[in-house]
Amino acid sequence: MNAFFNSEGGKIYFGIEDNRYVSGLTLSSKHRDEIRIRVDDLIRHFVEQPPLRLYKVDFIKVLDRNTMGHITDTYVVVVACKQKDNVAFYQNARREVWMRLDGSCVKMKPEQIRDLTEQTIKQQLAR
Repeated sequence: MNAFFNSEGGKIYFGIEDNRYVSGLTLSSKHRDEIRIRVDDLIRHFVEQPPLRLYKVDFIKVLDRNTMGHITDTYVVVVACKQKDNVAFYQNARREVWMRLDGSCVKMKPEQIRDLTEQTIKQQLAR
């Protein structure tokens, strides 16, 4: 998922075989809720947490080939990720601030955050 956030975005499909056969996953309402919660939890542990608006979990009902009716509680799970905004600073759940630097992330020290904040305020006041 992180690769999609850092590129043009993309989708991950669960319930589709490598040969493109749609098998689906049998999921109750409770299972679907658990999947949403686990995806949210996974993303909360990213060093650079993307905004909630940049990902979405969808459940697409699977159709029976013969009857063209929906197969009860059978879904393809789609996790869609959009490209992240080009923002260079991030704060994680532990309130640590990180700066993106040439494809890597560097944890910022309190004095670096203070200096950067002062510099930004001075630039805004000068406008």
